[in-house]
Amino acid sequence: MVLSKEDLQQNNILITKMFENGSYGMFRKFCIKENLIFTSDITYEHLWKFEQCRGVGLKKIVNVLNILKEFDYTEFTTDFKCNEIFKGVLVSQVFENKAYSLFYEFCRYQDLKYINDITENHLWEFQKMQDVGREGYLDVIKRLKKLSIGLREKELSEFEVGEMYDYIKDLKISDVVALLKIEDTDFVDTKILEMEGKGLKELKHVSNITFLAELSNRLSKLQIPKNSLLRFKSQLKESQRVVLKLRILEKKTLEKVGTELGRTREGVRQIEKKLKSEINNFFSTNHLNDLIMIIIDNKNYVSATDLIALLGEDHIDIVNLLKMSEAPLYYNHEFDVFFFKELDRRELQERIESFHKKK
Repeated sequence: MVLSKEDLQQNNILITKMFENGSYGMFRKFCIKENLIFTSDITYEHLWKFEQCRGVGLKKIVNVLNILKEFDYTEFTTDFKCNEIFKGVLVSQVFENKAYSLFYEFCRYQDLKYINDITENHLWEFQKMQDVGREGYLDVIKRLKKLSIGLREKELSEFEVGEMYDYIKDLKISDVVALLKIEDTDFVDTKILEMEGKGLKELKHVSNITFLAELSNRLSKLQIPKNSLLRFKSQLKESQRVVLKLRILEKKTLEKVGTELGRTREGVRQIEKKLKSEINNFFSTNHLNDLIMIIIDNKNYVSATDLIALLGEDHIDIVNLLKMSEAPLYYNHEFDVFFFKELDRRELQERIESFHKKK
């Protein structure tokens, strides 16, 4: 297929010309039926309608999308696929917001860990899920395109860490890579403070610009734990906020909280259970265990009092919630202390038990 420069610039390519290959016969017939003449007339709505036609499966839809993307039709260009700029970018980092919870769960089910693991086939399968549809699909596409633009702009700017700088400035890149669980990366080990504020091109000797841009992007998203928890609370449902306040902070009974919410004891228990699960997931996704350890000088434990001081009085409810959870922090009731590793807590408990036996 030979297309003129003018055609490409004006988007006035005949559908019959772009899809002249015999394998696109069904799509050409569909376009004739829908009175579509030029490729610029095609929208996602047409593609969804085409998919409903007998004999049209996922493969035919993806083939049509690939042709459109090959010629850089903006609406259909999902350039995250196999794009070097997304190497090492975790799905959990990009889609941590509750608005994308369905897509995040879909990726977990499909074992898609990194953004450039995602293909058009995955996206088209996602839009067919219950409660997703066209809008959910397009929201994901918009999020990916926005991230792509942001990373490309970052390539031309400076290496910046953000609000955690004072705490991690003395860390080496190897420490940060371990913190963020970034894999398969080549770099020259150097301290963060030696990189802060420098142009990414100046740091080519440290690593490739794509890695530096993503590292800076990831680090700039890290928040001081108390600020991060404000974000966590802002994402909770009203019923979860009530349970956090009345049940977790004020320690009211299941019955009293249930009366307040118009729920049964079991209903309140389920909300509480979900809260524990969400705080655990939030700690893991946002590396809060590691960040708290860094702030307290890499000790293997923190007292409840010190944790409240670090997180702020407004987050006593979260500290109480953590006391009720097995993870992400491991609580010891005897000393009112949180451990970062289960092994450390277990060792202390074994010593206490041994001491009591001797007495």
